[in-house]
Amino acid sequence: MKNEPLVQDIIGFLRQSIVDGTVSSDDKESLEVAIECIADSFGVEAPEASNALLEVYSGAAPKRATSSQEDVTFKTVDMPVDVSVEVSEEDIAAADQLKLEGNRFMAQKNFAQAIDSYSQAIAKNPTNALYYSNRSAAYSQANQAQRAVEDAQRAVELDPTYAKGYSRLGLALYSVGNLEGSLKAYEEGLLVEGDNTSEGMRRGYDTVKKRIEETRSGSVTPRSSTMPETPTQSTEAASSEGAGGFFGGMPSWGSLGELMNNPEIKRMAQNLMSNPSAMNEILNNPTAQKVRESFANGKGPNFSELMSDPNISNLMNNYMNPGGKQ
Repeated sequence: MKNEPLVQDIIGFLRQSIVDGTVSSDDKESLEVAIECIADSFGVEAPEASNALLEVYSGAAPKRATSSQEDVTFKTVDMPVDVSVEVSEEDIAAADQLKLEGNRFMAQKNFAQAIDSYSQAIAKNPTNALYYSNRSAAYSQANQAQRAVEDAQRAVELDPTYAKGYSRLGLALYSVGNLEGSLKAYEEGLLVEGDNTSEGMRRGYDTVKKRIEETRSGSVTPRSSTMPETPTQSTEAASSEGAGGFFGGMPSWGSLGELMNNPEIKRMAQNLMSNPSAMNEILNNPTAQKVRESFANGKGPNFSELMSDPNISNLMNNYMNPGGKQ
């Protein structure tokens, strides 16, 4: 199996998490069951504890910026670009072809290749705001929010009348947790659009404004920058409120960190992990498969759809309260 080394590295990392105390003694048994399930599912021998996966990730992961989240002005990524240089007609044409190539990669959800194509376009013609804006969108899809901020900022600096640049800046700032900066970007975008306000710009502005109001009123817990929620995801998450059969309504996906700290959720996860047949029942459910496909496509899950499936809802309730009322 071509993925066997990766699976073994994952198992090695999980075992190392047990050895070095990353996982508490209470959760050790559940993780060991999970390791056995992974090994059996992929048909591999479970290796010893190892940090190989962590070392690979540490070497490949982009360095995180250290600037304050409230600082709306950022430096651009990659090499410094001199926008005062004259660009030849040949370079302009080549850059536009590279942009189209990047757009095709975006449509295929090949975000790494899209970033590379847009970067080449920028190298050919560093004066075009659209190229930075498109690369910002690719960085957002690739979960590199800080770089998305920097490219969107450069886009609106190059062309202050480019409305889409403000929309992408608003989204990127929202993703790093800078709500005030995000709102300001959307406000600028609305001013640029004037009477021809786009639905996306208005929806982004309304979402961020509402989020700020909720945070100030204390009706929600502010999200950390490590688990951002995009305005689009916020809209999807809102539709999950009131999902029946599970706590009388499923919390927003944006608060996953808080959700997983809930002792009831933790107990349910442990019960499920110790019962492979229950896990298989969930994983083979058509609705759950659709949720996994949403993840693979970079979208947030639709809990309303998931929890409306009676099989999933009943199974979750059974493992939330084993031995309780059906």
